[in-house]
Amino acid sequence: MTRKYLLHILNNIFIGMNLLISSELTAPPSEVSAFRSLTLYATTFKQLDCLVEVQKNEVDFYYKWLKDKYALDFVKEFVYVGETTGFRLQHPRIKKLTYNNLNDLIFVVSMIK
Repeated sequence: MTRKYLLHILNNIFIGMNLLISSELTAPPSEVSAFRSLTLYATTFKQLDCLVEVQKNEVDFYYKWLKDKYALDFVKEFVYVGETTGFRLQHPRIKKLTYNNLNDLIFVVSMIK
């Protein structure tokens, strides 16, 4: 095994943890700028891979929505619901993502790892 391959494996084991964000939390009544701030924090300070979980027929809609709002900077990819594992922020537990609850969500994300 090459050194580069070993570093890639170690990166995925120790750093490549996923933060799964339900696609419903990216659209109104959620605030897109709060979504972007949360993904910025998770990516920069916690080295999490931010993935947006979508239904199969909604990928294009949410991709276009987030792209038009310039909120894809820290989103690694879109995945189907149940396709991968990680720490999940879901719509039933969190009704919307706004600046009113952003500090609480950042605290929750800060406790990962």
